[in-house]
Amino acid sequence: MKMLYLVDKWRTGDLDALPYPMPPLDEWRMPPFEGKYNGLGLQMTFSTTGMLITGLNNFTITEMNISEENLEGSAVLNYPFVNMEADNYKLNGRAYVVYKLRGSGRMNVRVRNTKLVFGFRVNNNGSKPVVDDLQLDYEIESLEVDLENSSWPINKILNTEGLKIMNKHHDNIITQTRTNMIEFINEFLLEMPPERFFAIMETVNCSCLEGTTITPLE
Repeated sequence: MKMLYLVDKWRTGDLDALPYPMPPLDEWRMPPFEGKYNGLGLQMTFSTTGMLITGLNNFTITEMNISEENLEGSAVLNYPFVNMEADNYKLNGRAYVVYKLRGSGRMNVRVRNTKLVFGFRVNNNGSKPVVDDLQLDYEIESLEVDLENSSWPINKILNTEGLKIMNKHHDNIITQTRTNMIEFINEFLLEMPPERFFAIMETVNCSCLEGTTITPLE
């Protein structure tokens, strides 16, 4: 499968082997984030500077479908881990009503065993092709959190109950990630409209086999 072959080249950083320009996957940046949380005995507001995400190039593809006729695509990816780092976070609130919560410093989060499911459709009827539909969802098995200079018991609670907190912010996380993915795909489509993309795909020579999966990097 040619698409699988090209994704593997992108994932391993062999960008010169790609027939079109793509940004590296080893590091990805997300915009600043703000949110509120009320639950598990915690009431707090928090914010982060822009986040550096690593580990996005380390995945297994369990399903991939591309339709040239309908200009649709979908995939299921599995990540053994993804790291999120911010140079600075700020947190204020209370725990169990009586304990003041404060925190400011570096933030490190490691998410383990994530399943990412997404699908998109390209609208090619206007003056330029754009993604007019993108479906996205994820499942996470566990996460580890370290907030520098944070009050007790923030790190303890986040490492034991962090998944519940993330699940409460599921829709917000999906919305921000979806916005970034749509922006990325639409920027790609400006340089590489569907007709050109599929024409280039026809010229790709590879020894890949149907049904092959991409395994995580060692």
